[in-house]
Amino acid sequence: MARVYRQVEGHKRVAGRSIIGLLTLQSVWILWLFLPASIQTPALFLFIAAELLMPIWARASQNINWHPHHMAERYGLLTIIVLGEGVLGVSNSIRTFLVNSDSAASAIILLGSSLVALVFALWWLYFTIPFGTILDNERRRYDLFLFGYGHFFFATLAALGSALNLVTDAWADTLNRTVTQPYAMGLLMIMLFGFLVTLTLLRTLMCRKSSHNMTALIFATCIIFLSHTVVAQGLSITYSIWLSLLPPIIMTWYFHQDNKQWQVLDIA
Repeated sequence: MARVYRQVEGHKRVAGRSIIGLLTLQSVWILWLFLPASIQTPALFLFIAAELLMPIWARASQNINWHPHHMAERYGLLTIIVLGEGVLGVSNSIRTFLVNSDSAASAIILLGSSLVALVFALWWLYFTIPFGTILDNERRRYDLFLFGYGHFFFATLAALGSALNLVTDAWADTLNRTVTQPYAMGLLMIMLFGFLVTLTLLRTLMCRKSSHNMTALIFATCIIFLSHTVVAQGLSITYSIWLSLLPPIIMTWYFHQDNKQWQVLDIA
């Protein structure tokens, strides 16, 4: 940051404010360790708010000198990491079942494949939206913060990774019923719905030429509800997971229809 302040004239103001903000916040966090226990909790939330607001303050007077495709790539990599945690958890669970379970290997692999396929369907959906091109062609003062802070609500995607592990536990624990399949499927579908809603809202707010957001979300919601219902009626959770692949696939198809206009802009 100091090198940017000294050597890059166009970013000097942002870099200077960022240096001041970071040094101040680091000092504040050290001070927090010595606060009385009675005020540490309120101070914690106050300091977290300060952390989130500092970048906004740093770019308050110079917030258009950022690279749109670079920002889209950075947050895309963040999304890949979160999705990767889900794949890792599922693969570890499936490996454990293959070694220790009496169930048929084909049934275990079928369940594992459905969970991994769901993660890849979500990956496909996220990267169907050309965020870099949207940011480049429709840059507004608040787009950077909308895009960046909007990813905070992708916490449902991280929780979805934990729900995937819960699904494998529910499938394996058919005798003890510690975790039932309807419960595990319901939690997974809540996380899936939360991610789809968040992604749709982010796309709606950033892409003013989009036209299929509500239609895609309605179809996805109906299938999510159906996926949970069939498990509650006694169908194996494995087949329900395969059914839950349809919401992200349908939304990907609808979003791709709007993307054609961005492809034209890229060619131009």
